[in-house]
Amino acid sequence: MKPLLMLLLPLMATCGISCSKSSGAPIPDSNVNFIPKEQANQMINSYLRAVGYPGKDDEVRSWLLDAAAIREYLSDTSIVKFKVFLGHTMDWINAGNGGVRPGPGEFPNTLILVGVNRQGKYQLVRGKVMDNAAPCPQLCMDAALESHIE
Repeated sequence: MKPLLMLLLPLMATCGISCSKSSGAPIPDSNVNFIPKEQANQMINSYLRAVGYPGKDDEVRSWLLDAAAIREYLSDTSIVKFKVFLGHTMDWINAGNGGVRPGPGEFPNTLILVGVNRQGKYQLVRGKVMDNAAPCPQLCMDAALESHIE
């Protein structure tokens, strides 16, 4: 779990950089987005307090991503960044809820990841983007690992 969390933190930090509108200028890939675990824990705890956790347990607190899928995506060396989108699962949409905000305790959200190349263009892997992020608390591997990085 630790390696996944360490992979996930810089990935999520990258979202803040890559979510801005592209000017078409090449994207440098030398930006290192690692932070000390103490800083990460402070950021996580701030968010958890803001959503009322642990007294209120109906907000997404974290995401689990498939490390093998990330490795496969990163095997394409033209990818220098990821853009992370929020989306609804197809189960939610197919149930007639497309465009509907979920209520408390409903977790139909997912993360969609797409690679970005040095030219600032989307880079697909075999014509596809990455999905199937698991929201926590609904689909957590280990509740003890949710809110603090050791």
